[in-house]
Amino acid sequence: MKVTKEGLVFSSPKRNKIRNVPLPDRVAHVLKRHMETFPPVEVTLPWLRPDGPLVTKRLLFTRLDGAGAVRRTDFNDRTWKPARVSAGVIPAPRPGERHQAAREHGMHALSTSTPLCCWTPARTSKH
Repeated sequence: MKVTKEGLVFSSPKRNKIRNVPLPDRVAHVLKRHMETFPPVEVTLPWLRPDGPLVTKRLLFTRLDGAGAVRRTDFNDRTWKPARVSAGVIPAPRPGERHQAAREHGMHALSTSTPLCCWTPARTSKH
């Protein structure tokens, strides 16, 4: 999926490349239990652009309100930022305000405040 000005659309994977990702048995077990409790939901969205042909796919993770696909902002606002507040990485917002959005309080701050034995950020280099 990708986000457009008009909303979500289904799209090909990045660079149209299908990737195989190893799935540990433990994760597969938890995912299977999740699917038993929360069966995949059919979601219909346009293909590639807002005026594209409609395509229906079964999604494993959907919005809590039943309004379809999860947006990255849903995760950021409802899960990621509150977790960062709990970890002391960013301050809690004042009543009526939103969480901080500054880049220096994101994954980079987490990676420098967490011992490397516990979490190692992905690194890229041109060697």
